[in-house]
Amino acid sequence: MMAIPLMKKLNVLVPHWIEHNDEHIAEMEKYLHALDAEGQKELAQHCRDVIAQMTAVSEKLTVMAQQLKPISLRG
Repeated sequence: MMAIPLMKKLNVLVPHWIEHNDEHIAEMEKYLHALDAEGQKELAQHCRDVIAQMTAVSEKLTVMAQQLKPISLRG
């Protein structure tokens, strides 16, 4: 079995991680709105904090993706 080179893996994984994290952010935002609607101020604030941190992660991953050198994913 041949090992997949690191850069080839990262060119696939980093965009996937961004997409996956952004999906989680969107889901958390739904819960944030529900918490706000129920008057759960403290939990809503924690949720906002988590969303902010997850957004920062997506931003860092985007920078990482921009710094990856494009490579052929074939072969």
